[in-house]
Amino acid sequence: MGSIAAIGAPPFRSKASTKRGRFNFLLLDEGESYVDDWVATGTHNATCPSGDTWTTGTKLKGRLRLGSRSVIFDPDDLRVPIYKFPLGDVESIEENGLSDSGFTLSTTKVIQCKLHGRDAPYVVAKGARTFCFALVYAPLAHFMAPARQRLALSKLAAHERDAALQVLARRMEDDFRFDTSRLVGPGERAEWEAPAQQVAPLLSELGRLVVTGERVYFQPLHNL
Repeated sequence: MGSIAAIGAPPFRSKASTKRGRFNFLLLDEGESYVDDWVATGTHNATCPSGDTWTTGTKLKGRLRLGSRSVIFDPDDLRVPIYKFPLGDVESIEENGLSDSGFTLSTTKVIQCKLHGRDAPYVVAKGARTFCFALVYAPLAHFMAPARQRLALSKLAAHERDAALQVLARRMEDDFRFDTSRLVGPGERAEWEAPAQQVAPLLSELGRLVVTGERVYFQPLHNL
């Protein structure tokens, strides 16, 4: 649930939204949309570039994020960079049988960014690598279904892929509804509601715009 800005009233901030991490939408590719995220753990068998403290076999807790063109692992440990896996370079995403919530991601390219939380040039590592992840709370199907769908689309020709991803993004936006429990005034009612974008330098954020008889509200699609 995203935080809600209300013109004429203090913005509502959930507890999660007050703890801003190092991830932001600027880490997505141009034209890429954000899909969802889950609390997860991860391990790997890859050789890390110099300066990366994620050693082989070490289990890290963090946030597994799914974009329309990438899978991203955002470790809680800021000494470890954010790992981005472009779906065009991912060979497979399969249940690994190690747990009911675990899966293995095999890829030939990893992009590392935000080491120690700093803005710096990305480190691109090429070569076959395998990473194992497990969702902590959510059922594995909540990740696997949308991830496999977008993995399959990533193998299509660019124009076909982009058209299909736009359809999925519009569907998510149309299905999203404003949380009326966040209306400020007693008896306040939504009189008009529609999909909208909050535009800022370098990025825009999808959400829902609502007009009542007293205020205008914007609720982002994602709580980041």
